[in-house]
Amino acid sequence: QEPLGRSGRRRNAWFDNYLNRIVTRDAHEVSRLQHIDRLPALVRLLAANNAGELAKTRLAQDAGIPPGSVDAYIHLLETLYLVHVLPAWGNNLTSRVVKSPKAALLDTGLAARLLNVTPGAMAAPERGSTVAGAMFEAFVAGEIRRQLVWAETDAQLFHFRDRNGIEVDLVLEDGRRNVAGIEIKAARTVARSEFRGLEALRDKLGDRFRLGLLLYTGTQPLPFGDRLWALPLESLWS
Repeated sequence: QEPLGRSGRRRNAWFDNYLNRIVTRDAHEVSRLQHIDRLPALVRLLAANNAGELAKTRLAQDAGIPPGSVDAYIHLLETLYLVHVLPAWGNNLTSRVVKSPKAALLDTGLAARLLNVTPGAMAAPERGSTVAGAMFEAFVAGEIRRQLVWAETDAQLFHFRDRNGIEVDLVLEDGRRNVAGIEIKAARTVARSEFRGLEALRDKLGDRFRLGLLLYTGTQPLPFGDRLWALPLESLWS
């Protein structure tokens, strides 16, 4: 929370120093990878595709690291608590499942600095750019990930997408193979069409599908059919 009391250039300088400190000190303490000096470039590339699927070959090329080492560098960023990786979920649901993981920066403030997204755009992502919307999704996914640490139910977090265009931002599955799906929308209103992925998941899984939620920036909880709800984002903390 240290940068919250800063504004403008001072806040940007804090994040610049924060990233530089991690790369020049912390990374060297926990890793012997040869191209640690390329970490800032890698972090910027991940920020530019925040909450997006990992295209490892292109990532290696753009960051200037060996293609076979991408996983090791991503793991290092996870160890440094800069990035979290969201595995793809399929569970033999269909052979057309896309298996690429997603990655997002854990620190939304750092991502905003790297992408020059203003605090105003982050405060109202539904009126902002596509980049602000992706950062909003990454923030919510990170918050749910944190809450799972102390939740009574032991569940794992995934994302889902198939080659037919059906996707769900977050899929939670517990040890009994019960599943819940969560969509994240930076919007004050919601439409039935935005439940397409959750409906497909519900219809394929039957009783294993326990709940589908669409988290949005509006204020009212809204039912959208069997086991489907739109809930205000603030319900995460209530």
